[in-house]
Amino acid sequence: PTEECRLDLTPGRLVKPTVTILSPDASGEAPFPMFTPEVRYTVGHTVRDVLFELDGRLVAHAASGSDVMRNFRRAEGTAEGPPVRLPRRFDPAGTHMLHVTLVDSYYNRAEDSVRFRFAESGTGMLLQLRRARGR
Repeated sequence: PTEECRLDLTPGRLVKPTVTILSPDASGEAPFPMFTPEVRYTVGHTVRDVLFELDGRLVAHAASGSDVMRNFRRAEGTAEGPPVRLPRRFDPAGTHMLHVTLVDSYYNRAEDSVRFRFAESGTGMLLQLRRARGR
């Protein structure tokens, strides 16, 4: 190339993204079997992807063009991630780690992790079935 790169052609390129997990909070609890993570973030231009991993496994992905990405439109703010629904075979006992990776439009990455537990009671729906008497 004969032309030098100009920063005015790539706004926000030098601004490194940040991400902080707000919910579930560190050492806190999240409802089981479904919870919605919340993060605070900053980027220089736009958010490209947000990956949500639980205990090392990808459980949710907010990608460019997805409905959840509307939550990440601004250059900074607080946003809810996609709802994370865990399968029945998932063991909620013990401490778990949520890891969030945010990638901006220039492929810069920011990461944060929290350890938390799943709430043991009061988080599910209670359904009582009664047999009709008589007839």
